[in-house]
Amino acid sequence: KSKELGNRKELIRQEMGLKHADWPVILFVGKFIPRKRVEDLLRAAMKLKNRINVNFLLVGDGPGKETLMNFVKENGMENVYFTGFKNQSELPKYYAIADLLVLPSAFDPSPKAMNEAMNFSLPVVATDGVKTAPDLVVKNDAGCVYQVGDIETLSYHIERIIKDNALREKLGANALKAVNEWNFTRDVEGIIKAVDYAHKV
Repeated sequence: KSKELGNRKELIRQEMGLKHADWPVILFVGKFIPRKRVEDLLRAAMKLKNRINVNFLLVGDGPGKETLMNFVKENGMENVYFTGFKNQSELPKYYAIADLLVLPSAFDPSPKAMNEAMNFSLPVVATDGVKTAPDLVVKNDAGCVYQVGDIETLSYHIERIIKDNALREKLGANALKAVNEWNFTRDVEGIIKAVDYAHKV
């Protein structure tokens, strides 16, 4: 299904109303609440405005939506799109048309969006507040991790990955490989190792 949707990428973008369907898509999936720091992504988008042509697709809802929409309107950000809440069955097409997932959270123990995006070969740019990022993203060279709130570094990573097609493809391939190895068997092995270590100590 991932490959099938990916082959229709530009068409799906047009159907979603993206004015520039040929531009890469930076994706956020999650709640619009303070700890998700979605505004950081919008501030990075402002820095990139005259440097790269990209769409920013924000999938989700929450109490912070009005503030975010006002920020976009006040800054004339025509390349930012809000989709509203989407259920699990609707999410695959958003991952399929994206080129990069960004998770700017102040704290996120284990966001499902990261695993889901990696299943679609998406590189991930996440903060050091995303606690599964060191294992899934950094160790597997599947994207980048930056310090919470460092918008300059966030914009740098976005620009670098979007401009370098070969890098983006490599990170995406690594992401898919990593998440396919992140399974029940590996979880059990990790628990056994932890118990053995605790017993020895």
